[in-house]
Parts: sequence; C-alpha cells; structure tokens
Amino acid sequence: MKIKEFQDMLEKKNLDAAVFYNSEFPRINPNMVYFSGYTGLGVLVVPRRKEPFLIAPEMEFQKAKKSMIRKVFSMQKKRFFESVSDIIKINGIKTKNIAIDRNNFTLNSFKYFRKSFRKSKFKDVAMNCIKLREIKSNKEIEYLKKSCGYADKIIQKTINNFKGFKTESEAAAFLEYETKKLGLELSFNPIVASGSNGSMPHHEPKNKRMKKGLCVIDFGDACKGAVGQDVEDIVSSVAPETPRHFVYEQSLKILNKQATKEHLQQMCYSTAFRAPYLLGRSIAYKEGNPSEAYQTTINAIQEIKQLTTEQTQFQKFLDTLMHLCEHLQTEQRAHSI
Repeated sequence: MKIKEFQDMLEKKNLDAAVFYNSEFPRINPNMVYFSGYTGLGVLVVPRRKEPFLIAPEMEFQKAKKSMIRKVFSMQKKRFFESVSDIIKINGIKTKNIAIDRNNFTLNSFKYFRKSFRKSKFKDVAMNCIKLREIKSNKEIEYLKKSCGYADKIIQKTINNFKGFKTESEAAAFLEYETKKLGLELSFNPIVASGSNGSMPHHEPKNKRMKKGLCVIDFGDACKGAVGQDVEDIVSSVAPETPRHFVYEQSLKILNKQATKEHLQQMCYSTAFRAPYLLGRSIAYKEGNPSEAYQTTINAIQEIKQLTTEQTQFQKFLDTLMHLCEHLQTEQRAHSI
C-alpha cells in the first residue's frame, strides 16, 4: 500500500532504496507488512525508481509469492544481510544512501547490516512511514470497515454467550476461536478481566472462576493487516448492580453524545474517549481497594473538566461521577472501620 507515495519521499530525500526486514517470529516489522502484506521472515527492498521486491528464505518462498509484491528472490545460503546485499547488487540498485526503520531495527541486527553495506549512509524514515500511514486510502478504509464489522459481531456473540463462561480464559479462548474461524488475526491477545482484575490495564486472563462484578473485555481483530477495532467493553458477570452499573451506562451515553462535537472529534486519544475506560476500571472497587478507586474517579473528573471551557456540556456526566464518588466514600469509610 502507498508504495508510490513512499518512493516519492525517497526521491525527495535523495535516498537510493529502503530496506525493511523480519528476522524473527513473532516480532514483525509493521511497515514491512504494510507495504508488502508479507509477515514471514525476510527483507523488503523498495528502490527509489524500480519495482520493489522481497528476499525470503527457501522455506518462506511460496508464502512470499502470495504477498502484494510480484518480484521475490530466494535468500542465498549466506549470512542474512550478506545475502541481501548480494541480491541488491545483482538488481543494479545503488546503495549509497539507504533508508531504514530504526524503530524496528535491533542494535545487534544493525551491527551486521552495517558490515554488509560498509560504504553506505543510513537515514531513519520511521516517522515518515508513520505519517504516510496516518491518512488512509480508500482500500484501507474498506478493510477497516470490514474489520470493525467483524469485531462488532464477535464481541456481541461473546456477550450473548457470556453466562456460559466459567473462567476468564474460557471467554478469551472464545474470542480467539471466533476470530480465527473467520480467517482473521488477533491484533493482540484478548484481555478478559473480571471483578477487581478490571483495575489492571493489561491483565492476563486466568483459568479461575470469574469474579463477581463487572468484567472488562479488551479485544481487537485485523483484516488484511488493518486493525479494525480495539474494543473495550464492560459486562456484568452477575446481575447488574446499582449505582456502578447505572453510572457507567449513563456516563457512556453522555460521552458518546458529546463526542460527536467537532472540538472533540479531533481528540481521538483524549480523556473524553478514555473516560469510560477509566471509570470502568475505577468502579471495579468492590473486590479491590475503595480508597484507590475513589482517587481514580476524582482524577477522571479533573481531566474531564480540563477538556473544555464549556463545562455545562459535561455537567450531567460530572454529576453521575460525583454520585459514584459519594457511594465510594461510603464504601471507603466502611472499609476503614
């Protein structure tokens, strides 16, 4: 994707070619996957003016041929980057100035890479790749929509079957199975955190009985390399309770309504969009620490207040948070007695 735009950037910066690599699994260079659709071991070479090509080990050759790159060369039985250097020379590509992605280049690999290209100068284009990928093409948007649709169906199916899960690991396995069944990939290992485990952002699902209270599910799938959705949902592993269940639903409803406003649409990683996440974790107080939950909620309120001078827009949301805080204070006092 966007190979032509990337080559235009190489031309402007007077770079002869870009070299991306995957040398170990499951560590994958996202830029190599983005430009080639190839997730196996090997190297992607993108010359400034010529057609890009892949260099793959013999065992990965057939997989490489199914990628978006038409030209594929088999890696010679030499050291990894020595073989790459030889094949680049055979294709008549200059290597005076080479573009690399330092964000995905280990120090040890760079040491051997530099030995194979002794007369070359290297330019980091990691940020250029990030900026290029920020604006999605029509095809990427199509993939994202498909991926989002799949993720919505999977998460809804999980919620519909939630009462049948006895452990967090069962719910996580169900998410993975449904994803694989559709021929998709997971963008990360699913997080299923019940009860007090919901206070841990990267909790690993346990093969233990679900804790009572709310359960945080964090899940995402990928369709043709496009990560469609990082779905954060909160369901109740027991009967809904008041006021925490009510407060979460009300706050989410209000935030979703406010998020349509222009001045919030451009703040996709702002506190406004993280507030249900913060609140969801803070209200997992019953099996955890009421004092810590109380402080987390207060912090969320302060962050929300700083978002805009039009405080009245968030008054309802602030009221619901304060209602929760009052309840948490009561729990805190009871906890301390």
